[in-house]
Amino acid sequence: MNLIAAPLLMLIEPGFVPGPIMVGALVLTILMVLRDRQGMDLRGVGWMIAGAIPGTALASLLLPLIPLRALALTLGGLVLLAVVLNLSGLKFPPKAWVLFLAGVLSGLGGTLASLGAPPVALVNQEKEGKALRATLSGYFILSAIIAILGIVPAGRFGAREVELSLWMLPGVVGGFILSSLFATKLSRRASKAAVMGISALAAVILIVQQLGK
Repeated sequence: MNLIAAPLLMLIEPGFVPGPIMVGALVLTILMVLRDRQGMDLRGVGWMIAGAIPGTALASLLLPLIPLRALALTLGGLVLLAVVLNLSGLKFPPKAWVLFLAGVLSGLGGTLASLGAPPVALVNQEKEGKALRATLSGYFILSAIIAILGIVPAGRFGAREVELSLWMLPGVVGGFILSSLFATKLSRRASKAAVMGISALAAVILIVQQLGK
């Protein structure tokens, strides 16, 4: 959603971002949880959500105090560092404090720079594909709801955004149905490679965007 859909939709109609794309993400994660719910790690979801709450609150406090560019570059650098350390053989065991810290970084990164996925994805990358999808989807359902509720008072989700959200839903549902043909064929190794690759790419894009400003 962040790497491909958001930039393309911004070119077509800026109103798609952030509200309608959040709705699309919410619908997609709900569908994924319904399909893969048996693999969900409820304990992991709980610890990550517990961390995301103070992470989001911390981000709201830091916004007026520290330049957003500096924060975004720092977060992007931390994600790249995590990927490099992982490739070097260092593991991130899904212990309670690790999951909590990942939630904090996800809440911080998601609020400040739309970089909420890599921290929680990296600590869950050893999970089998179905468990990985269910666990991350369970976490992002709540974060998407919080994000949507947060932009309503700001006037960023009105009748126009509702209309654009409805235009997105057939594509989201269609893509989900097509994904069911391939999801079971992804091995743990392939899922892990995808997590690291997408996390690194998201961090690089963020850093390039900030340096180009």
